[in-house]
Amino acid sequence: MERMEHAEAPAPEAPKDLEEELASEEENADVDMVEGEEGKAKKRARKRVHCHDLKKMFDAGKSLTPPKLPLPSPARAGQQPLAASCFNLKVSSLQEVPDTGLSAVDDPNRLELQVHTAPVNLQGLELVPVLTARLPLQNSGKAIFQKLPATWLDITGNTTALGTRCLFTSRRHENSVFEALAPERFLQVPEALQEWQLPMLRSGDMLKVENQEPWILQVHPGQDQLRVLVRPGALLQRMLRRGAALPVVRFTWRLRDTTVQRADERHAATMGEFSILSNLEDAATTQPPHFHSFPLRREQLRSLGWMLSQERQEKEAFATELCEAESCPDANHWRLEGSLRCEYLGVRGGVLADAIGYGKTACTIGLVDKTKELTMPRVPMPYRGFVPSRATLVLAPSNLHNQWLQEIKKFTGNHLTVLSVPTCAQLKRLSMKDLAEADVVVATYRLFYSQPYLTRLEELAREILLGFTFPKQSGGQQLCSEWSEAYRRAFEVLPTWAARRVGLRTEEGESQGKRRRLNKKQMDGSQAFASEEPSKHQAAATQFVPLEAFWWRRVVCDEFHELLTRYPPAQVAVELFHADFKWGLSGTLPCQTLQKVRKAASFFGVQLPEDDREEARKVAQEWLDAFARRNTSELPPLEEEEKIVPVRQTPKERALYLALTEQQSQDLAASQLATEMPEEIKALKEVGKSTTGLLKICSHFCASGASNVLSAEDECQRQLQLRRMKLSQAQRDAKALADKALATVQLVQHFEPHFARTPTESNCEALGKVTKASLTSRLKWLGEAVTQGSKAELLEQLLSATRQRPAAVKAKAPS
Repeated sequence: MERMEHAEAPAPEAPKDLEEELASEEENADVDMVEGEEGKAKKRARKRVHCHDLKKMFDAGKSLTPPKLPLPSPARAGQQPLAASCFNLKVSSLQEVPDTGLSAVDDPNRLELQVHTAPVNLQGLELVPVLTARLPLQNSGKAIFQKLPATWLDITGNTTALGTRCLFTSRRHENSVFEALAPERFLQVPEALQEWQLPMLRSGDMLKVENQEPWILQVHPGQDQLRVLVRPGALLQRMLRRGAALPVVRFTWRLRDTTVQRADERHAATMGEFSILSNLEDAATTQPPHFHSFPLRREQLRSLGWMLSQERQEKEAFATELCEAESCPDANHWRLEGSLRCEYLGVRGGVLADAIGYGKTACTIGLVDKTKELTMPRVPMPYRGFVPSRATLVLAPSNLHNQWLQEIKKFTGNHLTVLSVPTCAQLKRLSMKDLAEADVVVATYRLFYSQPYLTRLEELAREILLGFTFPKQSGGQQLCSEWSEAYRRAFEVLPTWAARRVGLRTEEGESQGKRRRLNKKQMDGSQAFASEEPSKHQAAATQFVPLEAFWWRRVVCDEFHELLTRYPPAQVAVELFHADFKWGLSGTLPCQTLQKVRKAASFFGVQLPEDDREEARKVAQEWLDAFARRNTSELPPLEEEEKIVPVRQTPKERALYLALTEQQSQDLAASQLATEMPEEIKALKEVGKSTTGLLKICSHFCASGASNVLSAEDECQRQLQLRRMKLSQAQRDAKALADKALATVQLVQHFEPHFARTPTESNCEALGKVTKASLTSRLKWLGEAVTQGSKAELLEQLLSATRQRPAAVKAKAPS
């Protein structure tokens, strides 16, 4: 009733000067500074913003302005109402939400009015209503809600007194406007949404990436209600955005209360170490056409045959299942969990993990030679705008750059057009046409560290994103998330820039390429929106084009393990590179843990599960089986014959071997002195525990492999020298401890001459040698009154005083 009376009460008349001021402001046009046809600029007239007294508004109990004159906000007219702004509330843009699937709750003790009870058939980014509940307001909350607009307000993650966190859990704001609830009245996840919902089948290229929040909480002051909404499609987009490839997806989701333990939860399991398949079962191919002088070996032809099969069009899809969760900002124990099954159809390439010296470089050059006559790559429609290039981009560490150029020249002569791009200086002299029509482009990882290269990338991105800049990066190799996100945004606008250069229209380019209204100062400082686009001939001659702007036929990363561990900026760049085929070359592929395998797969745009369950490890092993191979040499089987030859050891050799083969009792006795044994002897014993320990000592008598040890006698002399050094060090330590003990005794005798002895003149001979002043200071230290007298009298007084010391001191004296 109170609210109804407030609504019907007549509004006070607005001040006349306020009406006149508002009327005069409406006459002024609020226009942009644009350049007219005659070169005359129109002036902008801004409305004045009036301040308000919040206390007066609450004291009056009604609005201070008439209905025809809406109350401006403290910051700018036309924005959020004043009362809502005070509590950090915003009028939600989602007012009309279908209540599909909601059913009424009959229990009057529950806060829920409606909960979701039906399965959800998700189609895209639509909202799913979870529940609608009544708000248990205190008197202060009711008074505040009367001042708020009677519409749905966004309150997601609000931590003020209006925060709804206390409706989900016992954590409560000290000045909360809601009543304290018993645990059984807390809001609960509807049972229907705790089950996995109907799957959504869509192609990844159909999902536009938008910044949407998965959770939305709203309050309606006019109805005293709370509404919880969830957008599962936003979680799907976040999961898809992390990968460079666009798979066909099958997405399902559910809501979960983490405080409730479910019986179907799967726990982590151990599957063992990962392994890489050998290419013994792969078919060998023919020699490359220009490998006349240096043909490939048979095992290399098997590797080359596997690489050709990986680049075929008719490859089977690789399937993986990802899981991710997003907690509700107001209730961390409420989680939106998504399960995404991805089928990657266009991932072609892999990791050639042959051992060092098996010819990974030669196999790659042979791959380029055999596929030289292929047509120019076709850029898929979702990536329209990238410049197609028939070249194979080889990225290698700086120390291997010249080796690649020499190996290409060695195997193919002059049959391949090779461009060398070790630094920005060479890239600046190359045109877009040069990079698009070459056969091989050899660049280095250090290029992505180059400041001129990043500056050029920043300039091109700024033509599309006005004001774009890379954040400052602190020292070290770790990249901040802001830098990585900025690089991704710069990478995503490069197709639009390239499309403008060649005169190609893209949907994004047309929307962003529209001429904007700028003032004269902005027109002078920006050339992003030129009235005439350059011709295709001019675009082909454009120099200093970033490597990210091309759609390469093939991207090859040499020393792939170093890229994954040592070049953070290059990691971000190479992961986003687009090409028909991607290859990694590594003799020591890091695949010891699931995290390392996931990082290697991300280079190909494939996402692997993050959790360490047995299923996730199986998927990672399947990826290694499908995209990684390791060569083995074709050596004939070796015949093994055992023959024992007695050897007479020298005494010093015998001593070294006995250190490894001593009996159990000697091991036990030596273990008691383990802390006193030299480190080299401990190392010898550790080596001897393995079956190859004796072989290692036989190969080299020094376990550490010292170059100055050539025989057993040298090693014994070294061991003796180490022991002498240990002995000398022990003697120095003992002498230091003795000196410290002696100094301590002297201090005790100085301050407590009678300590542990009967205080007589014969037991304290040292006191007879001190001066009269020293005896006087000792008496004062004992708290005795000093009388004038001779040295003998003072000494007798000191001894008499010490004999009267407490019994605790006398008890320490020997009996």
